[in-house]
Amino acid sequence: MEVTKSQEQQQHKYPSVIDRYFKKKYYLFEDRQKEAFCILVHSNRICIVTLGETHPILSKNKCIRSVSFTIGDVNRLDNKVSGKAKRGAQTLTATSPLCEITCDDGEKFVVPAGMKGQLIEVNEQLLNNPSLLTLKAFLPLVSRR
Repeated sequence: MEVTKSQEQQQHKYPSVIDRYFKKKYYLFEDRQKEAFCILVHSNRICIVTLGETHPILSKNKCIRSVSFTIGDVNRLDNKVSGKAKRGAQTLTATSPLCEITCDDGEKFVVPAGMKGQLIEVNEQLLNNPSLLTLKAFLPLVSRR
């Protein structure tokens, strides 16, 4: 059976999982307007932080050398969450740094939480394969307060 153009167009009309279940919100620094961070907000108050489409890493196709979850004396990898109430989660403010991204050209970007909440999980796969960020991988999961 041959696929017609109308059938092919109907297959592409369905929204992605992100478009279907999440609302996109953006966080911008006042002094660095080009560094946009996208916060995907689910109806259950779980938020996913990613890089915005206009962030220099994505818009200029920069190569990512490393992602560090240690900012100052706080290590986001030490976050241990347990139970339904997410006890033990690190408390975040909108300006709390989540991680630092280092590019091959030496430029560094600090990713903020973008909202008040609790850190639930970080994407540890980014430590071994930081280039996943260019494929829309999530940084951390945050529960909104």
